[in-house]
Order: sequence, then C-alpha cells, then structure tokens
Amino acid sequence: MNVMKLARSPAPSVQATATIRQAVAVMQEMNCGALVALDGETVAGIVSERDVVLRAVGMGLNSEDTPVSAIMSSPVESIPADTPTGRAVDMMSRKRFRHLAIVGEDGKLAGLLSIREAFQEHLAYMLDQLLSLESFVGADGPGG
Repeated sequence: MNVMKLARSPAPSVQATATIRQAVAVMQEMNCGALVALDGETVAGIVSERDVVLRAVGMGLNSEDTPVSAIMSSPVESIPADTPTGRAVDMMSRKRFRHLAIVGEDGKLAGLLSIREAFQEHLAYMLDQLLSLESFVGADGPGG
C-alpha cells in the first residue's frame, strides 16, 4: 500500500505568512493536529499543535501577529505519493517525524501523513502476515 491511501488529502495547509491564530483556526476547522506551511505552492514547513504549545506559548509569542514561519519545523523532508507505507514508517521512526508531507509528480503538495495512521496500517499488515504464516506452519500437511 502506498502512503496516499493513508494520507490526509488534500493536505491541511496555510501559507507560512499566516498568523499562528489563523493556523490554529484551520486546525480546529479541519479537526487535525498539524498543517503544512506553504510558500506559494512550495512546502516550507510543518506546524503542529506541539509547535504552538512549546514554541509559541512557551516563548510568549503573540498568536495574533506572529507568522507560522516563526514556529514551524523547517526544512521539511517530503516523500513521493507512490512511496510504500513501510518505507514511510521507517523514515518517520528513524528521523523522529510525526508528520510527513507527500508530494505528487509535479512536486506540489499532495497530502499529509501522520505517524499514527501509518503505524496503525503497517501494524495491521504485519499482523495479517503473521497470521498467514501461523496458518501455514500449523497446517496438517498439504491442503491443511
């Protein structure tokens, strides 16, 4: 399975020049915990609830006039839309990403993958493989 089957698409996003308050309003409206920050149509960063709490609130920034670019995680690595889920999970685990931008063939934002959805799907796949192997090994010979 590729990442686009699990990704939120279209990806929740705001311009990097949007205020923190505007970004939080989009998170509330879209019921999500992270947004892609764009510079035009180019991925510039990712801003999450954690960024809002630790960077904005923790540093005493004014959410009404501070741009998202001041608190977003950047630079951002992205992956192509046809990347297998397992490869994305491995990358996110090794590099400690919670969210990963997905780009289409045109290089534009196609989706946003959350580690939670990626892990859940990958775990379900691995469990299915385990059960299949258990059935094979536990069979009473040819034909079960």
